[in-house]
Amino acid sequence: NFDCGTDYHKVYKLEAVESSYLCSAGAPESDEKWGRHTDRMVEMAITIMAIANGSILPFLGNPGKDSTCHQEARTEMKIGIHSGPVVAGVAGKKAPSYHCFGDTMNTASRMGS
Repeated sequence: NFDCGTDYHKVYKLEAVESSYLCSAGAPESDEKWGRHTDRMVEMAITIMAIANGSILPFLGNPGKDSTCHQEARTEMKIGIHSGPVVAGVAGKKAPSYHCFGDTMNTASRMGS
């Protein structure tokens, strides 16, 4: 799954909401330890495409009666990579979680819509 990819490529999953999966490289850990953040993000994007491409999507129908069902089920996605400065920190009292804020995040968020 995608979470295994984040561990492998040393990127941090910021959020996964509905059909959106937002990752960060270089935060919360600096790039000095793991290498260039752009390389890791591109490799993560390729991993996401490979995982999604290999998935069989649930559908209505009986695959035994219609052998073309699996061939016609395709995954479509948009992947955007944006780089820039962010302000990061822990937000929330009841359920604290790590978030990034700023124009870079706003642009990245709009790339997926």
